Amino acid sequence: RLQPPIQPVPDQAHYPVTSAQKRMYVLEKFENIGVSYHMPLVFEIEGRLDLDQLQQAFQRLVNRHEAFRTSFHFVEGELVQKVQAKLPFQFVVHHAEESELDSLIQEFIRPFDLGQAPLLRVSLIQLNSTRHLLLIDMHHIISDGVSLEIFLQELSELYQGQLLPEQTIQYKDYATWLQKRIDNNGLK
Repeated sequence: RLQPPIQPVPDQAHYPVTSAQKRMYVLEKFENIGVSYHMPLVFEIEGRLDLDQLQQAFQRLVNRHEAFRTSFHFVEGELVQKVQAKLPFQFVVHHAEESELDSLIQEFIRPFDLGQAPLLRVSLIQLNSTRHLLLIDMHHIISDGVSLEIFLQELSELYQGQLLPEQTIQYKDYATWLQKRIDNNGLK
């Protein structure tokens, strides 16, 4: 049986979550798993880096993808996701020596508060004018391997000044569509 296509949902105070998000939330909140569901990345960047351009690229990504403006809350006993319309995003810049790298990376990866967007953090370590480490960490509740690949591709394109096509469907639209399928089929 053909399912109706996913459609954008109107703005609401909150939206349903998927079963995968529920599972991760429960594990994060009640099983004390620390940073097990984090997706940390470290990139070495050699050459000149335009910090303003990089900051703008990250802000555009946060503006473009609601997942980076999403937090998780209980409303009437149900876990829901809330999406902020706007969210200023800044990354931290450290000037460091090679000997400080291990401790800076260890300090960077720390638990997120799932009730506070963004569930993305970025730090840039400048070793000198042409050598940097870009640290990115996001929670798996807002990202997976496929979306991570898209994130990195779009970050690169935005940093290079490219325009990206408009987003028409967001994750909350999928979660709402999925919840309607479950409700209609009595699969609660």
